[in-house]
Amino acid sequence: MKARKVKVLQINQYCGFGSTGKIVLDIADLVIANGDECRIAYSRYEAPESYETYKIGGKFNNYEHVLETRLLDNHGFASRYATRKLVKYIKTYNPDVIHLHCLHGYYLNIKILFDYLKVSDKKIVWTFHDCWAFSDHAAYIDYDENGNLPKQYAKEDLTEYPTAKFSPFHNYKRKKEIFSHVPNLTIVTPSKWLKEMTEQSFFSQYPVEVIHNGIDLTKFYPDKNDNLLVNYGISLKKKIILGVASVWDKRKGFIYMNQLAESLPIDDYQVVVIGKLAGDYEISDKLVHIAQTEDVNEMRQWYSNAAVFVNPTLFDNFPTTNLESLACGTPVVTFDTGGSPEALTEKVGLVVQQQDVKSIVNELENLVSLGLNDILTQGVGFEKGAKFAQYIKLYEGLSRENSTYSAKF
Repeated sequence: MKARKVKVLQINQYCGFGSTGKIVLDIADLVIANGDECRIAYSRYEAPESYETYKIGGKFNNYEHVLETRLLDNHGFASRYATRKLVKYIKTYNPDVIHLHCLHGYYLNIKILFDYLKVSDKKIVWTFHDCWAFSDHAAYIDYDENGNLPKQYAKEDLTEYPTAKFSPFHNYKRKKEIFSHVPNLTIVTPSKWLKEMTEQSFFSQYPVEVIHNGIDLTKFYPDKNDNLLVNYGISLKKKIILGVASVWDKRKGFIYMNQLAESLPIDDYQVVVIGKLAGDYEISDKLVHIAQTEDVNEMRQWYSNAAVFVNPTLFDNFPTTNLESLACGTPVVTFDTGGSPEALTEKVGLVVQQQDVKSIVNELENLVSLGLNDILTQGVGFEKGAKFAQYIKLYEGLSRENSTYSAKF
């Protein structure tokens, strides 16, 4: 029997919605199964009723934050009243560990929150799901021509999320001041790529650990179903080249799926792209586009029916779509960008240079011939329970009295 329960509070934009919202629930399930306590503070949409949650702000708070972001690039610095109420809630709940996730998303005032965290004496874990914490504006950034992290972005970059008209502030400088000198803070990144980037930023003052994202193997496994192709009018003789994203924005690389469709012989291959298009894209008549599916069974069958899964992302932390494909026995090819290559070995996929569609075309037959057992073994290695259990280990180590614990995985 445990000597005492560890009380955990997770803070994220979503609870149960989107990739980070699902990760929050997966971690909560493990915390509770371990005999500990977990509550979730969130802002957008609704949370499952079976979890103990606290909703941060409301529609007015969200609208006001969006307005300040659009007009002044004040993202993360609005939501003053809602954040003060959140701080009161944290004091009342009195958790041992506060686990931060995405703090952007039009719902929090980072200065008010961190002013409290710096004096709270709480153990703090912060999972970086992107680069926003150390960027001037965008959620994803890349090194400049000199191999350094940019400290201020040009005006044209304000078109990237979170969109703004102009920026009278130097947000990098503001973030550096707010996020520095926080006692008992441990950073977690889901990829080695983001860990390296984080350690080159002002967050180098903190320990940084890597905990890869995981997937639910009860939902993703080989499940080929020819009826799926028949229902979409696709010949069973064709090899399916699949691309998947929740939203195909510029970063996700839809144009390269289009190029791939135009480059492959239509009698032998069918490119299928699943996900909403964020932009006025011209869609090749050789490409099948499915705007959206929330049916995990259908997604599993698409992965299983595909000959190759293509992830043409230009920036990504550690995409779970790669893992889902592997778990269904389908090889993966991705650009050499961000943390996307980290789930792959030469036995299960291929990494090509950014925007190099020609190499993908040339290597498709080699990818199709990769061993099924190797692919499935790689996929099983990312089972979510095993991966997220590392957070439990981290929480317990940090919550020990007078702990100077730093987990090594």
